[in-house]
Amino acid sequence: MHTQSIADMPVRGSKKAPHTFRGSSSYVNDFIEEYEALCVQNSVAEGREKCTTIWWYCDGHVRSVIEALTSYATHNWTALCKDILKLYDYEEQNLKYKERDLRKFS
Repeated sequence: MHTQSIADMPVRGSKKAPHTFRGSSSYVNDFIEEYEALCVQNSVAEGREKCTTIWWYCDGHVRSVIEALTSYATHNWTALCKDILKLYDYEEQNLKYKERDLRKFS
């Protein structure tokens, strides 16, 4: 019986790979969740492996940003997820009301 491993991760752009992440704040959370599910499916559990393979599914600009992060260099998966979500404005995207909405209301 074959045990899944990092070698079984699908190639970017293939049917089983997550959509290429291009820095969209509306897609960043879905991308992280899809990537984590892919890691579980392929028995990629170590933070080091998750950190070093996430950029496989990102465009060139996002790769450059990720590779410059300390959390990437130290292979801290939890911190890297937080950094990516923060950099690509996940919280801002998910606010129910924006500041401009509140100004209109008041």
